[in-house]
Amino acid sequence: HKPRIRSKEKVLEIIEEITKNSGYEEISLFSLSTSDYPYLSDVVASVSKKFEEQAIGISLPSLRPKAYLGDVTQYLAKVRKSTLTFAPEAGSDRLRDFIHKDFDLEELYAAVLKAYQNGWQSVKLYFMLGLPSETDEDLDGIIEIAKKVSSLRKEAAGFPAEVTLSISFFIPKPHTGFQREPMAVAYSLFKKREYLRSRAKSLPRRIKLNFHNLETCLLEAAFSRGDRNLGKVLLFAYQSGCLLDSWPEHFNFQKWKDAFEKNNILLSFYARERSPEEILPWQHIIM
Repeated sequence: HKPRIRSKEKVLEIIEEITKNSGYEEISLFSLSTSDYPYLSDVVASVSKKFEEQAIGISLPSLRPKAYLGDVTQYLAKVRKSTLTFAPEAGSDRLRDFIHKDFDLEELYAAVLKAYQNGWQSVKLYFMLGLPSETDEDLDGIIEIAKKVSSLRKEAAGFPAEVTLSISFFIPKPHTGFQREPMAVAYSLFKKREYLRSRAKSLPRRIKLNFHNLETCLLEAAFSRGDRNLGKVLLFAYQSGCLLDSWPEHFNFQKWKDAFEKNNILLSFYARERSPEEILPWQHIIM
């Protein structure tokens, strides 16, 4: 499908209208792939110039590295420096190619170096654990990328940058090339998480690893590829007090396990591999 791209003029018009009526102090530029928006540099430069005196900042979501992004960072940094965020997803070119992730490490390093030269001090990187065909070498690659991104700041400012690794677990989703793939079993994901933690012990304190909650990911895997039988599980969990579960202090995995067990449904059933012959619950939906 041909992408629908808003003109630079329309985006600026919307931003000006929002700031008049909201009083917000930050403009976030979101899209399916923000770094592919052809007028990003022009929009960021125009917004920065227009709203600098009002101290309105600009932020971007996770990005694919592009050559021009390093120059964009000088405008993003004028009011306040939020963390630059990139999503390599995997630790090796082989695995990124396997999941069809268009991500050039050399462009990442060039953009990050330029950002450091513009005064940035921190970067966040998104990765996934449990991708199909993943090996320890792929996990080692995550550590090496983090070390490189941190050390690049020495060239610009004499000391390394703060790098946060936000690490989630791969969840096969409907209507993707991986919709029939199995999700790695919990024990395997636990081992991968501990492997990375052990490797991180030798890293500088400026590099931090944050892992998504494994138990919530297991539930997401079930409901992502679930069928109508999960309706009674959901109702049972709700009646058991499962509310506001996206807040860690309210999440109780044991209640969810009980909801599956009381309804004679295995949580692992929805994480399994699906054969080419199996009819999928969402197969009647035309995308």
